Amino acid sequence: MANKINLIDVDAVIRKLERELEIIPTISLVKDPFGTVFDTPLDRRIRRLVSALIRDVINYLKRQPTVDAVEVVRCKDCKKWDPKTRTCEEFTTHRFPAGGRVAFLTQETDFCSYGERGADA
Repeated sequence: MANKINLIDVDAVIRKLERELEIIPTISLVKDPFGTVFDTPLDRRIRRLVSALIRDVINYLKRQPTVDAVEVVRCKDCKKWDPKTRTCEEFTTHRFPAGGRVAFLTQETDFCSYGERGADA
């Protein structure tokens, strides 16, 4: 059985972490009711540690191996697929001299390299 691989948009994760780095200066253990950020030695140390941890995570993510993957369009989302007949115009071929057609039935979760996302998908 093949191992399942969860692919993520690592660039989006890194952008999110970088935004978190921008708000670290506003972190404080204690705030008064008016939202004042205290700048105690402990607060400064925590901010440095959190910043360093986030930078380490970003660097770790950047060093990870990548896979050669592309997004696919599933049949159910493809503009060429007819859900009523469960056929695709890409896979209806003319195989007979008299012009008869052979239709290949597909499932909603199938995909191919010709898929084009429909407007409502």
